Amino acid sequence: MASSVGTSFASGVAATTRQTPPRAGPPLAVRSSCGVEDIDADHAWAVASGWPLADPLQERPWGLTDFRLFDPSGQYLRISNAVPQDL
Repeated sequence: MASSVGTSFASGVAATTRQTPPRAGPPLAVRSSCGVEDIDADHAWAVASGWPLADPLQERPWGLTDFRLFDPSGQYLRISNAVPQDL
């Protein structure tokens, strides 16, 4: 389930990133999605922080722009631009 519009991926995980190095590897059967207001800024933050990307930032055929990564415990996360409320 996507988070509410107006969230920032970077602010939600900054403390975790400083304490635990990211772990790359296959997903552990859970996939989470998060919609953010500034996908470019959050992608730049994830790359600069050393998070292991599963997929680069790209526009998808269904109209969303997203990137995918693994969190420190190996969970698969999809970070996408927020969907307007009127859709």
